Amino acid sequence: MDEDIVALLRERDQKSIELIAERYERLLRYIAVTILRDRETEVEECINDVYLKVWTHGAAFDLERASLRTWLKAITRNTALKYLRKAS
Repeated sequence: MDEDIVALLRERDQKSIELIAERYERLLRYIAVTILRDRETEVEECINDVYLKVWTHGAAFDLERASLRTWLKAITRNTALKYLRKAS
């Protein structure tokens, strides 16, 4: 399944983001909420930024280096931490 999503990302097919949202939205939201706590606006912006980063850099993603899940978790964590630093 992840291979199909990555293939769609490389083809710049918008369906890839829909599939990622379907499969990983709860995980991404969990990570963002854990870091940002009750800042709901920042959580929403963070998740949207994650999707934008995935769309922008998806063609460069390599499944041999990491799983899609691991890559998404790292992007979400780093993006949420960026929002937390901005809020402080």
